[in-house]
Amino acid sequence: MKALVTILIVITGYAGLSQSLLKGKIMDSKTKIPVTGASIFLSNTSIGTNSNDKGEFSLNIPAGSYELIVTSLNYDTYILQLEPGNFQSDITVILNEAPKILPDVIVESYDKNGWSKWGKYFTSNFIGNTTAAKKCNLKNPEAVKFKFNENTNSLRAFTNDVLLFENQELGYRIKYVLLNFKIDFNNNSFKFAGHPAFENLVPKSEKEQQKWMANRAEVYAGSLRQFMKSLYNDRLEAEGFEIRPVVSISEIEKARVAEINKRIASMEEVGGNPKLRMNKDSLSYYQDVFNLAPGDNTIALNKKIKRADIVKSTKTDAVLLNFEGVLRVTCTLKKTPVEFYVTVQRNSHSKYTSTDINLPQKTAVIVYKNGTYFSGENFLVDGFWSWSEKLATMLPNDYGSEDNRLPD
Repeated sequence: MKALVTILIVITGYAGLSQSLLKGKIMDSKTKIPVTGASIFLSNTSIGTNSNDKGEFSLNIPAGSYELIVTSLNYDTYILQLEPGNFQSDITVILNEAPKILPDVIVESYDKNGWSKWGKYFTSNFIGNTTAAKKCNLKNPEAVKFKFNENTNSLRAFTNDVLLFENQELGYRIKYVLLNFKIDFNNNSFKFAGHPAFENLVPKSEKEQQKWMANRAEVYAGSLRQFMKSLYNDRLEAEGFEIRPVVSISEIEKARVAEINKRIASMEEVGGNPKLRMNKDSLSYYQDVFNLAPGDNTIALNKKIKRADIVKSTKTDAVLLNFEGVLRVTCTLKKTPVEFYVTVQRNSHSKYTSTDINLPQKTAVIVYKNGTYFSGENFLVDGFWSWSEKLATMLPNDYGSEDNRLPD
């Protein structure tokens, strides 16, 4: 199975050092009765709380931009954008009752036996196929509904409930508000978006705690988060990342290179040494094209892209990642796991992880200091990250705090 190209729709926030206290009260829109036990959290972080018996809550908000999420059973999800220095410190949240859907309407609107038919697609593309995914379980799969559209040859998954996951590999309990899940079988692409809330599991022993910390550090190494953070901090080379431009190779060009290689082989048989007549870049190009696997039609050029060519500073605590075409990101400090090749059935002549990235909407990606970023639907990855960057390997945006011990 070839890995799907993934559109990473990241809903994120930038965590700083200073904090503001946010107080609030949650009420039913019709009865005005306080809503108790509601879940209040900052999207993609481990920062959250619950409303008390008076519907009240308080939450420390780190400096930065966040989306405040409020969820409660039988109510629509409430989302509030919190901008740095520009939100009220005392708010009232009004929750609207979620519409009740009759069983016969559900049968008509969604595929029957949806989980048995499409559950493997959901787990494979959303939770993942990594080692961590084997220990990351969805506790309420019955909440996920599926709809396959024959006209567009695409699959959608959606739910009115908060999805509950338990990740025993990384030591997190995750509540996930799913906004978007779609597989397009025509162009072999997948996109998802949502609001996760992380809670640290209680370890059974110090040994288990240390194991979780080690596993978190392992999935962080060579990850998209580490790449973005090193991009912001100008540490690409120090952290093993190399960026090269990608070019498409036609079948005609493959045939031309194959013919050149035949001639080289013939000359070598009679004692010639034609390789000395080629410069290093030309030789690398011919070797890469000649070694392309059937079905592959792109190679990365030998020339490295400099950070200054693709990153621009801003007046805020963020930089802009902007480039044209396709770039290949290789992490020379992260070896490709065997399970990647087994799962996606893709050959590689490099033992290190590599991912092709591009900006289909040709607009810049905003990258923050802690490695989080905002791109809308304008960030496409194909390769290792399209396989590895799933829920099972997801770390909260505040990973790196004292509780999570992010490596420098």
